[in-house]
Amino acid sequence: MALLLVAGAWLVGILVGSSLLLSSFALLIGAVVMLVCVALLWYDSRSRLISLLILFAILGAWRYNSVSPVGDPQAISAYIGANVVVQGEVSDEPKFGSTSRLLSVSVQSISLNNGDTWRGVHGQMTVQIRELETDDPYAANYGSDVKIYGKVLSPFPASLPGIAASMFFPRVVIMGTGGNPIIGALYQLRTMLANIIAQTLPQPLAALLIAILLSEHTAALKPLIPVFNETGTAHLIAPSGFKVTILAGIVDSNTTWLYKKKGAQGKLLPAQRRGGWRRWLATALVVTSIVVYTLLSGAGQAAVRAGIMGVLATIAPRIGRRYNRYTALAGAALIMSALDPFVAWDVGFQLSFLGTLGIVLLTPLFQRLLHPLERIPLSHYLVETLAVTLAAEVATLPIIALDFQVISFVALLTNILTVPLLSTLLILGALICITGCIWMPLALLVGWVAQPLLWYLNYIVTWSAHLPGAYRNVGPLGTGIAWGYYVLLIPQRWFLLRRWFVPEHQRSTHDPPPLISRRAWQRAQLGVAALFIVATGTATLLPHTSSQVTIMFLHVGPAGKQAQGEAILIRTPDDKTILVDN
Repeated sequence: MALLLVAGAWLVGILVGSSLLLSSFALLIGAVVMLVCVALLWYDSRSRLISLLILFAILGAWRYNSVSPVGDPQAISAYIGANVVVQGEVSDEPKFGSTSRLLSVSVQSISLNNGDTWRGVHGQMTVQIRELETDDPYAANYGSDVKIYGKVLSPFPASLPGIAASMFFPRVVIMGTGGNPIIGALYQLRTMLANIIAQTLPQPLAALLIAILLSEHTAALKPLIPVFNETGTAHLIAPSGFKVTILAGIVDSNTTWLYKKKGAQGKLLPAQRRGGWRRWLATALVVTSIVVYTLLSGAGQAAVRAGIMGVLATIAPRIGRRYNRYTALAGAALIMSALDPFVAWDVGFQLSFLGTLGIVLLTPLFQRLLHPLERIPLSHYLVETLAVTLAAEVATLPIIALDFQVISFVALLTNILTVPLLSTLLILGALICITGCIWMPLALLVGWVAQPLLWYLNYIVTWSAHLPGAYRNVGPLGTGIAWGYYVLLIPQRWFLLRRWFVPEHQRSTHDPPPLISRRAWQRAQLGVAALFIVATGTATLLPHTSSQVTIMFLHVGPAGKQAQGEAILIRTPDDKTILVDN
């Protein structure tokens, strides 16, 4: 219970710190004062909890200010507008476009005189480059040491707060290779596995399986990306917590032979579940597979969140603790935002956390609504799938509308027809990669098995997108609509919770502590859910702008009369405008 509230206070503190930009020294003084209060009030549980919440809210604001580039004279943002030479390291995998790539560079030094003298700087910078403008188009990858010649610009619109500056089509020279060697090797392994799939399957099926298994978007997948967005199935080709969960389940089920004795039956005692080197070996294998797959799938925020929760779920029984989804979600939020406070503004983080919250909080309500359908034979799985899909869609609808500017009306149908294939495709994709490393003809044989399923998935998604009224492009939305949506959603959930009792089997898995009544526990859960929704959704409810060059052709002339000429209006990613009047 305390971890839930502490994590929520921490996230709220980060968001408050991003708005008020308080002094880091003053925040540290406040944190010390509250720490003393916690010590003095330790034996008063209520006062101690309030002091802890204030303490973590202050620490969250301090953590944000400690890494914020705003007002930092040593940050790369202090040189916006100058033509410079920058030295740094590519800190993440490049994001590829059709003719360009976007690099995330951790800046280390800068020169204002073409490299004669250097001074130390820091900060993250995004660099958009053309493929032909690099000395080695294939070397600018994670860990590459680069020297960049160009003009420092303001961050691209819709960039995360942690991005201090940007460069638009500069000259890039690859100086060497650095970075974490383990992460670099995993990224190279990801590229090798993608090449194996591309040699095994025809396009665009190969690109589809690469996106499903490795969450890597290749050029052949580009025409299909809008279709997946329009049908609400973008999670199939993006880093997903569901994929990490499936992998953990597969590895866990295939390692039980390490510790289960043949013919053993019955439930194990707590000491039996925890002890034994064989059980710890199986646990280590599951944890390692989760970490490796999280990195192979691009280490997106959704995959990282699911990876942390998967590791907690695996380790909890070994140390004699019961796994709780609320606590695991709070722990994942606390860890991720402590390492990177700007993660709260990441769309993947918001969709993952709000989607998980929606599944946990809203699925029982939709199961109650769909209960009459269970009278139909063999409909239990259908009802469960419908309830989970509706819960996730309802919880993330405003974020999807704001970020992707589309509302899908066929998401429920498309997910029911496609999601059941996800685990099979993940297994087949893994088999193709493994057999491809051993003997390519065997990988081709597995590829023939996967082709019909991939064709079916591609056909269903494309067919659903072309149904009449399948989706609606909403354009830029006002933040008031999104706020109103969540303000109405929370009381509706609370009203239905009070009206419909929680089923007995769910009560047994979420029993509150003896000192807290059931009603107080339910109210606390609702309050924490609201706190997380506010904390993870605030940044998304801000106006969004395009990060691309916008070119508009204008007909010039008096209203109601024939045009007398044309003009071209150009808007650059750093919000500059150019008007060319013919």
